[in-house]
Amino acid sequence: MKLKENILAGLGKQIDLGNTITGGTTMTTMELSQTKEGYWAKFHNPAFTGDNYHVEVNQNLLTVYTTLSNDFVRYTDEGNKLLIPTFIRSFPIPQNVDVEGIEATFDEKVLTVFAPFKSDFNNRSKKIDIQNI
Repeated sequence: MKLKENILAGLGKQIDLGNTITGGTTMTTMELSQTKEGYWAKFHNPAFTGDNYHVEVNQNLLTVYTTLSNDFVRYTDEGNKLLIPTFIRSFPIPQNVDVEGIEATFDEKVLTVFAPFKSDFNNRSKKIDIQNI
């Protein structure tokens, strides 16, 4: 039984060290998928609420990032909030995505971002008849 206790104690120390090295926060996991309706991205971090997540579209990039709660917010000399992301991922937005239709929801510790396809994008092919002149 002594060996089992020593192994568990050593494992606990390794976990504690790993947590300290990564800044004391849990890692955010990400899952990407595609359906016939569009692209789905799911982000999960058990330590965060919906207020910690931010989703932005800038030019042709969709960016998802997290910031710490207000307890950890720092301010610039001018008094502005200085938000330091703890997680950040950017994705290029394909031409077949309806940018105006992108939506994000937060439920049960999971942020879900849905980027729908444009309704007319798949109907852009047709056969062109050649006219003889």
